[in-house]
Amino acid sequence: MKIIMLIGKPNCGKTTTCRLLYQELESWSSIRKSTYNKEGGDFSCSLNFNHKDIFIKSAGDSRKRIHDALEKRCNIVICTCRANFTDVIDYARQICNGNLFEVNKEVIGNQEAKNMIIDILKNIENY
Repeated sequence: MKIIMLIGKPNCGKTTTCRLLYQELESWSSIRKSTYNKEGGDFSCSLNFNHKDIFIKSAGDSRKRIHDALEKRCNIVICTCRANFTDVIDYARQICNGNLFEVNKEVIGNQEAKNMIIDILKNIENY
């Protein structure tokens, strides 16, 4: 199990980045289930990309939400977390056995973060 976690302060663009990621992956992958709404807000979805089952959860600020995402039994979980929720970040590090990719939304923009995640997804076997 690998986790890609967008980390940052409230309103720094974590959910916006997840939405941009969803919009791009939607054209390249098979969406299985989604609560995505074009009007905005948090969402979750299951999809297959590059022969990997991926679960995206734009609201991930609690251990329970991370745990619920992991129960989807996918290869990769993409989620968000506020930077000050260090216990949730530590929990994610612990349960994925070092396979946590942290994307700091406080230092990069939405497009750059989305492109970074796409690159990770395309090359995940090399990490």
